Amino acid sequence: MHREPVEPQEEPRDKIFEDQLPPSDYLSRQIELDAKGRSIVVTWFVRLRKYCNFSEDTLHKTVNTFDRFMALNPTRHGDIPRIAAGALAATLGANGCSWMNVQDTIGLFHHSQVTETKKTILEQLGGSLFPATPMQFLDEVNQVDGSEEAPKVLAKYLLEAMLYDKRFIGKLPSLMAAASYCLAREVLGKGPWSSQHVQSVQYTRSALEEPITTLLEICQNPKEHHPKTMKMFNEQHAALFAEMEKGLQKLKPSSSTTVQSPTRTFGVPSSKCSS
Repeated sequence: MHREPVEPQEEPRDKIFEDQLPPSDYLSRQIELDAKGRSIVVTWFVRLRKYCNFSEDTLHKTVNTFDRFMALNPTRHGDIPRIAAGALAATLGANGCSWMNVQDTIGLFHHSQVTETKKTILEQLGGSLFPATPMQFLDEVNQVDGSEEAPKVLAKYLLEAMLYDKRFIGKLPSLMAAASYCLAREVLGKGPWSSQHVQSVQYTRSALEEPITTLLEICQNPKEHHPKTMKMFNEQHAALFAEMEKGLQKLKPSSSTTVQSPTRTFGVPSSKCSS
């Protein structure tokens, strides 16, 4: 049992934007995009983040933009790569960056194709992207622990793993940040979820039980669920990855869910983005 130190004093700040999140069940209404296909799209975004060096904020906003647009437009499989590129271009533009730098790296689409798709996406989404990302809330709750590096780095890994999973579609960024950080602290043995943590993100430990349980499930088989993210994290933070695996074994859920790996390929990523 987890003791509840205090109840939240207010709703999470991003609650007011909840109507801008994609419906959690939108994949059930898609023509040719299912959970496996969406996971492949997310993998493509993750690869581009590595090779084109854009921020975690941009990655999360791009996935949100893609999901929101797809929820409004059940689309044939052949159009999905172009829409993914348009979602990234829209997010980069909102952050003051140019799609051209990414286009030079991957060489998938002509500039005019991406520009037109970006315009369509922004028009259908009301001209604005979702204003919040988990990173903002992660920074704040991490300050409770004196901005300690290890739990924050591990939480970023968990947040990226969440992006692949359809069960986190439509979840508030504050909830995703709180769940990933709380689990990171538990995996690393950093002590209980305190009153200060609750007041920072407005979630008690019991309110985080469901997303944390889901996170534990998907982390039991990362090579199947989020192989690219796992590989990069292990390469960059080998010692922390090993510590995480030990901690996860202690927290292993009593009944695990089988995680299916994607079997289709997404679009035609260039060789520059395939390693």
